[in-house]
Amino acid sequence: MSNAIQELKAYVTHVCSDKMNIEVPDKIDEKATISEAFDLDSISIYELILNLEEKFSIKVKDEDIAKIGTMTLPELHDYLIDAGEEITV
Repeated sequence: MSNAIQELKAYVTHVCSDKMNIEVPDKIDEKATISEAFDLDSISIYELILNLEEKFSIKVKDEDIAKIGTMTLPELHDYLIDAGEEITV
């Protein structure tokens, strides 16, 4: 896993554990979807999106909201880059 994706994983882990009080598994499967890897329901996905939008100064399109939970970490990384900013965590 690239350094940028590791940093994204660390940020998502931080948001899930510290802001949403979700117990994150010790080992995250990079091939699993975001919702599977971090055990997120639709409300948690939406809260994660709000944090990502704030952190990376982007706006997730309404039609993409449902897609975020089905992305893997590398896919999410690519999406965030395409959405605007060069991401630095």
